[in-house]
Amino acid sequence: MARSAAKRIASGVNSFPHRYSSLTQFNGEGCSLFISGVVQFGPNAGQTFQGTLTFSIGQDGAIESGTLQFSDGTTAPVVGQATGRSIRLRVGSAPNSTITFTGSGVFPIDQCSGDFGGAFVGTGLQNIGVWNATQA
Repeated sequence: MARSAAKRIASGVNSFPHRYSSLTQFNGEGCSLFISGVVQFGPNAGQTFQGTLTFSIGQDGAIESGTLQFSDGTTAPVVGQATGRSIRLRVGSAPNSTITFTGSGVFPIDQCSGDFGGAFVGTGLQNIGVWNATQA
């Protein structure tokens, strides 16, 4: 990577902390993302998913009651935490059927814009994959 490109990337890492404005981000409607992913390693390698992820962020960055509606029509509850450009999500509620996502966005998560992406584990400990999302 060129030194100037590395400096541009690093300059965004240590920016001022982002402050949340309670549930007023996303024009008060919450964030809705098209999300897709693929299992890269594990017994379900090659399996894909897609759907619509919807959530709101509380003043402290908490995501308390989101949903992920998969393309087959099934839905799962979502909880997590968003801080600046970082997001962590737990999808599902049954112990053996949860998926845990970690990732980041191009812009602060509470802006609900740009591209998002990261890694996930689940269902089960042996399945590991990657995901990406864009504003719906």
